[in-house]
Amino acid sequence: MDKGAVPIDMIGKICTIDLGIEPKKLGQAKMVHGDKHILVTVKAEDESRIPKGDKVVIMEKVKGKEIYIVAALEADIA
Repeated sequence: MDKGAVPIDMIGKICTIDLGIEPKKLGQAKMVHGDKHILVTVKAEDESRIPKGDKVVIMEKVKGKEIYIVAALEADIA
């Protein structure tokens, strides 16, 4: 972390899956915070598959690790 950088509260943030999540495997999601693009390691809340490009919300952080639990956002139905 940069000297003097303020930690970001990731809980509740919306991200886009960059590296798809598979059951029992980690993936990666990207988000924008200000002018910075942030890549985080994620796993599905229910161990489901979440493909690249899907939107997710960060639910919680795995204690003691830089891994975040995410849930898929429901698709808008027109």
